[in-house]
Amino acid sequence: MTSLSTSRALSLLRTLGWETALYAFALWLLSVQGWGAGDVVWSLWSTSFITGYITLLVTIIGGGAALAAHGGGGLGAFAVLLAGAAFMLAFFSVHFGMFHVIHSVFLNLFFPLVEWGRPEPGLVVQAQTYLLRCLEAYPAFIALCVLSHVPAWRRPASLRNGMTAPYASVVKLHLIIIAIGFSQAANAEYATVIVFLGVYFLPLGAIWRAVREPATPQPKAAPDA
Repeated sequence: MTSLSTSRALSLLRTLGWETALYAFALWLLSVQGWGAGDVVWSLWSTSFITGYITLLVTIIGGGAALAAHGGGGLGAFAVLLAGAAFMLAFFSVHFGMFHVIHSVFLNLFFPLVEWGRPEPGLVVQAQTYLLRCLEAYPAFIALCVLSHVPAWRRPASLRNGMTAPYASVVKLHLIIIAIGFSQAANAEYATVIVFLGVYFLPLGAIWRAVREPATPQPKAAPDA
């Protein structure tokens, strides 16, 4: 059986306390507002879109700060960094952004947020409208979801992790949305929302890793001569 080092346990408790407080506040807000599954799903969709870009920007800024801390490398290195950042933002917008655009169209079919007339506007216009509507309707809940990502942003991330982390959040988002959709059909959506918001907010992966990883072995004292 493994044990946690004191420093790792304290770090885990700080993160768990932060996430638990956000989770409790989110449940309280849902109860007070009387929101249902559709409100939660659209809030999570908006959060996924927003946090994806924030994660990428944090990674780019962190890379620039690391470059500056090591002497900067001159104007040429700075130009390469800007070019790389522009390319990543463009690629990310086409791939990650368009994924959310298309995703929002399907979400509106199952959880109607906007009733479109005929003819319907373009997909990008629709997604912009959904995002603005969510920010108007659920600002506090979206803020809680965004704040749950702060511990991850405080840790230095490689470029690879900065590009892949948003997609990991998308996978979790999809699983939650699918579960909520099935639970709505089974008239058990409120219980499912409570459970899966816990999966969203609470650092279950960090808890599992902390329990599984062995504590750092302490060096043995040298025998007395």
